[in-house]
Amino acid sequence: MSINYDFEIIKSKFPEIKQELKSTISNQQVYNNFIKTITLYSLKENTLYLLVNNEFIKKTLEYNYLKLIQSVINKILLANFNIKLITKNETVDTTEASKLTTNTQNKPKEVKQIEKESVLFEPNTNTNPKYTFENLIISNFNKSAYTAIKSIFDKKLWNPIFINGGVGLGKTHLLHAAGNEFIKYNPNAKVLYVTSDTFIREVYNALASNNHLEIENLKNKYQSCDLLLFDDIQFLSKKEKINEIFFNIFNNNIAKDLFIIMTSDKRPEELENFESRMQSRFSSGLTVEINKPSLDSIVNILENKISSLNEGYIFNKEAINYIARRNQNDIRKLEGFLHQIIFYAINNLAPNSIITVDVVENATKTSANQEIKEFGYDVDPNIVIENICIAYGVDPKSVKSKLRKKEIVNTRNVCIYVLRKKFNMPYEQIGKFFANRNHSTIIDSYNKINSMIEKDSNLKSFIEKIYKNI
Repeated sequence: MSINYDFEIIKSKFPEIKQELKSTISNQQVYNNFIKTITLYSLKENTLYLLVNNEFIKKTLEYNYLKLIQSVINKILLANFNIKLITKNETVDTTEASKLTTNTQNKPKEVKQIEKESVLFEPNTNTNPKYTFENLIISNFNKSAYTAIKSIFDKKLWNPIFINGGVGLGKTHLLHAAGNEFIKYNPNAKVLYVTSDTFIREVYNALASNNHLEIENLKNKYQSCDLLLFDDIQFLSKKEKINEIFFNIFNNNIAKDLFIIMTSDKRPEELENFESRMQSRFSSGLTVEINKPSLDSIVNILENKISSLNEGYIFNKEAINYIARRNQNDIRKLEGFLHQIIFYAINNLAPNSIITVDVVENATKTSANQEIKEFGYDVDPNIVIENICIAYGVDPKSVKSKLRKKEIVNTRNVCIYVLRKKFNMPYEQIGKFFANRNHSTIIDSYNKINSMIEKDSNLKSFIEKIYKNI
């Protein structure tokens, strides 16, 4: 049975809650690193907000311990609170919550700062303040997109800006950073970030109301933005009525010189089930692509993320390269992979230990199992091909194509050999990665390299080195 609480009662009970969690969690290192540092923030309606030191602690607790924390809190308080974890960089609307919290003179400095920021920041934008241009790694793969967005703060040349690129390459980070930067330049402006899922849900709800005013209110919400940030526009595909509403918003904002930045996994002309007029309008400003990052870029991003976590563990060069190669196609996946390793280290290693490839493999067995489910192997075959192509200095797209240039054929044969020899991949499956080459062609390629290795010790040594890198 839930009872009413003010914040002072919760505050008085919090040491007891911490002690109960400490006795419940068997691994005291986990308690000391994650649970012990939690502080109270505020209570709003039925949600209790707890403050944690950084995003890594937040993600770890949410994934592993949030249900336990909620259970212990509600058990001791005889309550039924929802528990929400926030970091110092996040804001919560505390207008109502402040009535329940203690006097601000008694609050930690960082909590006062969050409340101060929330009052100033929240009305103008819903972007996440943790995503900034300062913590975005700029390299060749995303430089064009970054430069295009920055131009609207200077010469204001392009509108709309359409950014396309694969999953996990930082498109969402760019959108939020753009919104946060825009507010810095224009403090009184209105910035709105929206995903396609949210927009679709809002339109459906408005249509379901059978009230024309609801549709107009929705349009006004988006048509009053100085900067509209629309993430994953491709998911509006096949939704004719929703497309029509968005197109009206789009045309209105462009006509009024209100900025729009959109992201997609495809270029405008490649979007399926969109009217040609929409594709044309999306292309009318500037279209830029975020390419797949190079291995050097991924290593740079990884090293920066390790530094920002500030957990004290030292990753040797081999471990850095191993992690980077395994996650070269997806920066978001790279971050999750790193969190797994850090969490494993906290639970199993002494502080400031060296992280080796062996440690990484032990820490990420679950990820390897997921790769096996998806690909049948503990690594994506595309990553194998890309790493061999990097070693030979050729374009993976050429190697996967039907091109017959000598240097491409040789690299392709090595790829086929490694996929068969190291991963025991069926010949038919290997052929699918190389423009659907037939079974006999793949066998010939494998046999050529196999014969060459017997005569050429340098080639044998080179391929063994590739094995280690993969």
